[in-house]
Amino acid sequence: RAELDELPERLYLLVVDARAIAQHVSDKTGTPVAKLQAVKESAEYGDIVGTIGKKGYGQAHLHEPIADALILDRTKLRDPIAPIGTFFFPGLTGTGKTETAKVVAEEYFGGNLITFNCNEMQKSHELAKIFGAPPGYVGFEGGSRLAEDVRKAGGRAVILLDEIEKAHYDIWTLFMQIFDSGMMRDNEGKEVDLRNCMFILNSNLASDVMAEQADDGKYKDMGAVVAGLKRAMNTPPNTEGVGKPEVLGRISNITANGNDVDFSNAIANPLSFEVMGLILSKVFSDFADRVETNQN
Repeated sequence: RAELDELPERLYLLVVDARAIAQHVSDKTGTPVAKLQAVKESAEYGDIVGTIGKKGYGQAHLHEPIADALILDRTKLRDPIAPIGTFFFPGLTGTGKTETAKVVAEEYFGGNLITFNCNEMQKSHELAKIFGAPPGYVGFEGGSRLAEDVRKAGGRAVILLDEIEKAHYDIWTLFMQIFDSGMMRDNEGKEVDLRNCMFILNSNLASDVMAEQADDGKYKDMGAVVAGLKRAMNTPPNTEGVGKPEVLGRISNITANGNDVDFSNAIANPLSFEVMGLILSKVFSDFADRVETNQN
């Protein structure tokens, strides 16, 4: 015991983590710890679009605003009283919108992806599936699923709202508060911090127009697609939710000025034949790995 007391305190570290290794290398080489750790960050944050694009194929224009938000977050230059970003991705099914959310969560949020299917939230009482049942109602003791999942993730996660156009407008009202302040109160009155979360809102609005205009990796008439999307957003019940000007004003990857809305970094492109080939190659490669691992 007496001998242990004389040893340097850092020998008591029980976990050999990145910080401990960086400190040891710093001691041996004289290189500042911050500089050593910056090398890893440079690799992670130097080409975010490329990193996401390795699995989320063919949608680089969707990934660019996400990269901007992540860099602003990492450099502590973003608005601290709001989530890291709120992104709206309308587009055809199977074009990589959900895959983008998965890759971002895997690469930059420790694998924390929280998904809600808004197809199941078309009635006002169904907001309890996210925020918890109010006192006196069945399920109150179960708490808020959103709050619990965010707490389990340590406060940092990607929150995916799938088919967002189908959410009841009461749900939109609550989410607009979150997009503004990054905070919410669960059904038990406890405050939940969502400022280190990223929201991705997927939508199939105007998918009929998009299908008509889809070509090899692009739309034949992007103006017609945008017009179809605006028309769908201004058709009830979407006017109570995703079509509201106050909602559009809170989305990070679109610019809204009255009726003039820029969707250039929001609408997912149709898949090109080249991208389809990359996806098929990945599917077969993953399948081959499973066969080799499980069946030798």
